[in-house]
Amino acid sequence: MSNSRSVGGASAARERINQEGNASDPLDKLAASTVSGLDTLGKIAIFGFGMFADLPFVVRHYFSEAIRQAGILVVSSSVVLWVFTLTIGLEAALLAHYILGNVGAQDYAGMFIAFAVMQATSASTFGWIFAAKVGCGYAAELGTMRITEEVDALRVMGMHPRAYLAGTRLLACLLAVPFIFVVTLTMMLAGGWVMAVQILGTTSSGGFLDVLWTFMTPLDVLLALVWSMATVVAIVVVSCYFGYNASGGPVGVGTNTARSMALNLIVASAFTGLFYQVFFGMNVAFPIAN
Repeated sequence: MSNSRSVGGASAARERINQEGNASDPLDKLAASTVSGLDTLGKIAIFGFGMFADLPFVVRHYFSEAIRQAGILVVSSSVVLWVFTLTIGLEAALLAHYILGNVGAQDYAGMFIAFAVMQATSASTFGWIFAAKVGCGYAAELGTMRITEEVDALRVMGMHPRAYLAGTRLLACLLAVPFIFVVTLTMMLAGGWVMAVQILGTTSSGGFLDVLWTFMTPLDVLLALVWSMATVVAIVVVSCYFGYNASGGPVGVGTNTARSMALNLIVASAFTGLFYQVFFGMNVAFPIAN
């Protein structure tokens, strides 16, 4: 009888311990996920510093490859960015027409474009589209080269794989993105002008441009360019890291590409809040009395 009671007590104790362990599993999983995420961010940061350290070597030895990558970026991705951002400008002007029209302030359509397009959506939209179009492409390209052992082949040939694959893409973006962004911003503003002046007749062309440049300065354009460049650099580093360190065959490449896309969207959104507050939130230019 005593033996059966002891066995029963042991079973009950074991079951209670298992229940307590199961109850703590969510916390354990959360802690493990947090540690894993911080570890990944640390590895991405180290990889990014390595990419920047490789830039002098890239300029000396792989500059032609960087120029080729810049050409591919302009030819294959710029049209997509420009079309999407043109649509943003058209939609912003459409909103300005109906919102300002309700209060009799149609002449301030240019103000709406300056704030909604120039400050709020130009760099952020550029970053999101760049992450989807270019970032995923970089992760998939480098991941495919990793699983097909092309990266190892480059190392055997005496080349610097990270500099040749990741460094050249970073340098290509530094060379090409300023041009692409300036054209992107021009397309946004042109879309707003076409919708407000030519299609809806919200205001005159001269009135639109006068109000636009009253509320927008060349410094705003420069700050938006800095914002977009910082976003692009972060996207390229994240994408190249996940692609360069892919494993597990095609499934692993797909998984790393999806992970890079998710993290890049988070980074672009976080940069939106940070840079908007730093660049435009602390010194709001609103010369409404003019």
